[in-house]
Amino acid sequence: MDYNGTWKGSTSAGGSVSFTVSGGKVSGLYLTHGNYYLKQQSSSQVEISGNEFSIDVVLAEGEIKGTFSSATKCSGSYSYSGYVIMAGKVSYSGTFEATKQ
Repeated sequence: MDYNGTWKGSTSAGGSVSFTVSGGKVSGLYLTHGNYYLKQQSSSQVEISGNEFSIDVVLAEGEIKGTFSSATKCSGSYSYSGYVIMAGKVSYSGTFEATKQ
């Protein structure tokens, strides 16, 4: 299935999510959760395996997982546990829904 394109949507915490798919790889993923965010490394491209992808959070415990249910819909989950400057130890998790633009 062709997932190539720009994807945007929302998180369960009322935040936003966006990423790009090109050549069967996810890049530029960025999502917000309240005052916090998770961002895929700019040089990173993650392969879509079947209809799923998984991105590990760098320098902390956590990951972002996504599943494409069609060529235009993707849903997933995310979690983070680590240290944030000025906030100390922070843990959060949630879900997201995105559609191809």
